[in-house]
Amino acid sequence: LYKGWYSLVVTTMILNFVYFYWFHWLRNLVWMRSISDYFVQMNNEAIRSKVVDDHNMILDLAAGYLAGVIAVLVTGPLWLVNTRLKLQGVDNHSCEGSTNKGGNGKNCKSKN
Repeated sequence: LYKGWYSLVVTTMILNFVYFYWFHWLRNLVWMRSISDYFVQMNNEAIRSKVVDDHNMILDLAAGYLAGVIAVLVTGPLWLVNTRLKLQGVDNHSCEGSTNKGGNGKNCKSKN
């Protein structure tokens, strides 16, 4: 039941690290570029704070999307290794005829 839990935890930690690193980096990059133009053009503090509030959600969603794509691309090979570690020792020949739908097929058995 818990075979491969360690590799799952390590891979998830790396995925989260990559995601949050890139999220904050992209958010700061996009934030500085988009808002700096408004700061140069606007002298009124009330208008400036309204622009910052309106763009905050859109910029966060864009940065989150791009960070998620980067994190999945970077950690994809780790998920492959994680799956292979979980399947280590499973005998493929004993799984023939299995429907894998929780029903009437044969169960896969691990090698001992």
